[in-house]
Amino acid sequence: MKNKDRVLCFGDSITQGRPGTTYLKYFRCKANYLNYGLGGDTLIGMSSRIKKKLEGKEFKNINKIVIGIGANDIIQPFLKEYSFLWKLRVKSLCLRGSIACNDEHQFEKEYIKLIKYLKKLNKEIIIFSLPYIESENGLNNKIIIYNGIVEKICQQFSIPFIDFYTWQFNTKQKSNQKGTYFMAKNPLLVGIDTILTTFLPFNNYISKKRRLALTVDGCHLNKTSASWLAQNIESNIKQFV
Repeated sequence: MKNKDRVLCFGDSITQGRPGTTYLKYFRCKANYLNYGLGGDTLIGMSSRIKKKLEGKEFKNINKIVIGIGANDIIQPFLKEYSFLWKLRVKSLCLRGSIACNDEHQFEKEYIKLIKYLKKLNKEIIIFSLPYIESENGLNNKIIIYNGIVEKICQQFSIPFIDFYTWQFNTKQKSNQKGTYFMAKNPLLVGIDTILTTFLPFNNYISKKRRLALTVDGCHLNKTSASWLAQNIESNIKQFV
């Protein structure tokens, strides 16, 4: 396969699919898409990874990039107060380069910087919004603000924007699965969720057991969300062909 036919998918655990399911699993032409999701990554961390990849010879001629990032810029500060073990985990994420933006103003500045960099390289970009969180911890209030920033940037640079959040929100309202949940306070238990929902066939079982419509743990995608996102990304990719 020629590099020009490939699509680089960059993001966090939503893209990587750990825990839960990656949307890349539901593409019809799976071989075209390369998964560069990294659990716990932030806008700053992902931007650094994108630049390293695109400056190498291997992916120099790849023109299509899918981006879904920003949730951890909001979740990281929350996790610092969530439990001592998560505070340690966040510290290790920052040390590797997954540093959260301080606020929405820095987030907007860093996002525009990334888009200008990709546009300068003549890359074709598709962006999907931050996801809906199936919990009652107030994170969605900030996610709505950040999604407004991302959508505005997409309009400014004429980039296809997939409003994943709104679809998830509406789907949740219509669903009989009205439960709320958030990741365990012990990160090791999230590792168990990864085994059950990513590597073993219990994705839907865990989701339904927790009465969740969209995710396996309040954040990470179940098959319903992942398949919808894949379908909409693929539809937008066709516009570039």
